[in-house]
Amino acid sequence: MFLDSTRRGLDIIDAVGRKGVRLLFDAYHSATMGEQVEDVLEGRIHLVGHVQVADSPGRGEPGSGTID
Repeated sequence: MFLDSTRRGLDIIDAVGRKGVRLLFDAYHSATMGEQVEDVLEGRIHLVGHVQVADSPGRGEPGSGTID
């Protein structure tokens, strides 16, 4: 695994500085890794190009788990 945190991915995208390079943010994996979604993305949501949504635990539909 090359990257093990959303912050590191965002850091790389920020360093590249190209509009065409964006993060695919996976809310389920972020929560599973113990990240606080609102803290990780604060001030950097513009670097996200796509959001994959599933709730945690269990990778269920939004609202079925613990992700706010």
